[in-house]
Amino acid sequence: MEGTRKQVIMKTPLFIGILVILSSAGTFAGTPQKAAPKKVYSGSGGWGPEGRYNRLFKEGLIQTFQGTVTRVGTFCPFDGMHDGVYLLLQTPREAVDIHLGPEWYVNHQDFRIQRGDHVTVTGARILFGDGSAIMATELIKGDEVLKLRGNDGEPVWIAWKKQLPIETP
Repeated sequence: MEGTRKQVIMKTPLFIGILVILSSAGTFAGTPQKAAPKKVYSGSGGWGPEGRYNRLFKEGLIQTFQGTVTRVGTFCPFDGMHDGVYLLLQTPREAVDIHLGPEWYVNHQDFRIQRGDHVTVTGARILFGDGSAIMATELIKGDEVLKLRGNDGEPVWIAWKKQLPIETP
């Protein structure tokens, strides 16, 4: 029996040493591994390129519409997001909901849209709520162009927000 006890005592330091080596290497089961850092767009109010709403954009579904604006308003795509600006566009075939972008961006552009304006809108059709809408990439009124997203859905306001002047007290 004493021989068996000696054998167990001799193996214990070896076992502890192996555990220390494995745990310090980060391979020991249960050791949390660090995930790759995600690109974070702070202050976008949920309107960033990786946000739930923007992921609805599909490149292959881009269409162009011409018509008359019958309504301009705000909407909140998902709980917790900042409000966005939408317009209802009456085309010869249908009334189309057009989602422009976040209110904090659209309302700071030198581009005004109002009821009765004749416009051309390009964007991707998305499934939204109980129907569909157009997530606009570009809005044209006369000779004015409001660029909202790239054809890949990347919002232009991400770069715009970085260029805002810093207010100092």
